[in-house]
Amino acid sequence: MRANFQPRNVLLIFILVVSWLPSSSAQENSGITWTATGSLLSARFEHTATLLPSGQVLIVGGLVGYEELASVELYKPNEGVFVQAANLATARTHHTATLLPNGQVLVVGGQRQGMTLTSAELYNPATGVWTPTGNLHVACSYHTATLLPNGQVLVVGGSRHAPAAGFCLGAPPGSALDIAELYDPKSGKWSVTDTLHTARYVHTATLLRNGQVLVTGGIGAGGGNDILNGAELYNPATKTWVETGSLLKASINQTATLLPSGQVLVVDGQCHGAILASAELYDPSRKAWTAMENFHTQRNGPTATLLPNGQVLIAGGANDPDLLKMVELYDPSMKTWTTVTEMNSPRGGNTATLLPNGQVLMVGGLYALGSPSNVQASAELYAPATKPKYEKTQPTPFD
Repeated sequence: MRANFQPRNVLLIFILVVSWLPSSSAQENSGITWTATGSLLSARFEHTATLLPSGQVLIVGGLVGYEELASVELYKPNEGVFVQAANLATARTHHTATLLPNGQVLVVGGQRQGMTLTSAELYNPATGVWTPTGNLHVACSYHTATLLPNGQVLVVGGSRHAPAAGFCLGAPPGSALDIAELYDPKSGKWSVTDTLHTARYVHTATLLRNGQVLVTGGIGAGGGNDILNGAELYNPATKTWVETGSLLKASINQTATLLPSGQVLVVDGQCHGAILASAELYDPSRKAWTAMENFHTQRNGPTATLLPNGQVLIAGGANDPDLLKMVELYDPSMKTWTTVTEMNSPRGGNTATLLPNGQVLMVGGLYALGSPSNVQASAELYAPATKPKYEKTQPTPFD
């Protein structure tokens, strides 16, 4: 007996099937939440946040208004609170903080009261004490610090001038540094290594799978109008720099994230006052860049966090005249961007830290442009989406 399908029956079946299968946007948003957690004891922005082996997060320095902070706090995920830790010997902002293999945290350089710093300090989580360690040869802020496979720390570039608080729009010409230094935890001393081909600050530095360090973009020796698209590779084995393929777009305040594939995702920030919505991928095997699909919201200086599922969470940042709550996910397998649930508060100059439970901790930052006094003490947690029960899943290298 032949089935009697009427047009209205076909339409009803179609509606049921479509409602059962989630759209890509709905699928990404399924279960995603932002939850307020304990507030900082001191509001701050342009600080650092370092995940300790204990699972706690070390919050160091930064700014409140135009004042650099020496205060340090610890976030305890199990309790959802921030507690006071021992102060730095020297208040600082625009510094770096690097977790060493021995569990200590190396804080380097930065600025205080209009001066760039050569000093470095070590935090020992076991004792809660800060100890001065060897000084840099050249004072710097807005530099990068990368832990190398041999346990040394590579500090690259930076500015010898201390710009005003807030997003760095460029110091006077000649402020960019081409120097690179190595910190040896065993001796506590610094040594100068091969100089960069191009002086730069507000750049990125990414450790590649082959042990080399990729440095991209930034502001050059010409000052605020000298926005760079050049990229360089540091080889720890030879202690030399070589130029590699240039970014497709010159940029500052960009992010750079090493993907599980070994490629590097750069989310462009700002170029000559124009805020960008572009992204590109660096392939170390070809030493070349490929343009990716533009993301949905132009943003300058967001955070970028690699999630355990291999996706990249891009959050906050500035789009003049506003700071943003908007959040997007980049899916490397699909090479697509999806807008997801917004943060509770707009943020810029904040930190983002992946916790052992897969959540992302957003801490502090500005809540509005216009004044460095627009700083907040709030923090919130990103909980990733759960996959629909009917969706087939494949294990990832992170499972």
